Amino acid sequence: MSRITYYDLELEDLGKVYWSRNTCKTRFALNLKNIPYDTEWLTFNEVAKVIPSKTKTGARPTVPIIEDKETQKVIQDSWEIVNYLEEAFPDSPSAFHGNQGIHKFFQSQCEKNIAFPIFKMVVLTVGNACGPFKQSFRETREGYFNMSLEKLAGQPEDHAPDLKKGLEPIHEVLKSYPFVTGNQAGWADVVLAAHLNFLEKLKPELFQAYVLDVFDDDILLNWWKRVEYIHQINEFLTQVLEKEKSTSSTPISEANEQNSFEEEDGEEEDGEEALEIENRPEALENQNC
Repeated sequence: MSRITYYDLELEDLGKVYWSRNTCKTRFALNLKNIPYDTEWLTFNEVAKVIPSKTKTGARPTVPIIEDKETQKVIQDSWEIVNYLEEAFPDSPSAFHGNQGIHKFFQSQCEKNIAFPIFKMVVLTVGNACGPFKQSFRETREGYFNMSLEKLAGQPEDHAPDLKKGLEPIHEVLKSYPFVTGNQAGWADVVLAAHLNFLEKLKPELFQAYVLDVFDDDILLNWWKRVEYIHQINEFLTQVLEKEKSTSSTPISEANEQNSFEEEDGEEEDGEEALEIENRPEALENQNC
């Protein structure tokens, strides 16, 4: 059993697929920092029942949360969680590299310029896959946006230009650096990967067409491959890495810090609150993460 228990959101008709951009920010941050964790899966309906008994703060019941068995602390909200992980695991790879404010700014820009086009591309898929919560999902979202889910979703090609526009400055950065954060992956890469994973897991054909193939080069594809250890590794593998850390002459944290541009080269909430709605079983105005 790992020190950290992480609570993720399950779409009942899809099973235990890590899809939510909000919870994946925490999952990917744990992966980035090589912190072993166990996953507890909750459906939409279970979030409202389970989370209050864990947080005991009276805060709105949302995911992600983590439980730290060593400190007996429960942390809610992906931004609060990554800040806690930075303090609680100082010897693990850093998510901020001393530039916390820049990472926060990038997160805000992603919410404003990338999240919403993707959300509209996948909203019907999410709504149709949440089991008994399906009707409630539809009613709350249609009430918030004052339109049917079908009208909100439109056609994927309707939202492709906005998504491309949001990706353009990131594409420019990645022409010069291996990661959004420069020569080492950090929270900005975690956030971007979480948003894109949202599309990749639910609509892989749209992810291919409107992310990987949207520019006339392989820059985004190469970045996506470069951060595979963030967006694909699971809790079982992190536990294996933890065991290897105790026997390896090069600590895993140091090995990841060496995942730099030079190595790669040698080898070859405002509108934000509205966008967080897929993780909340209550009224939209109460959503924060």
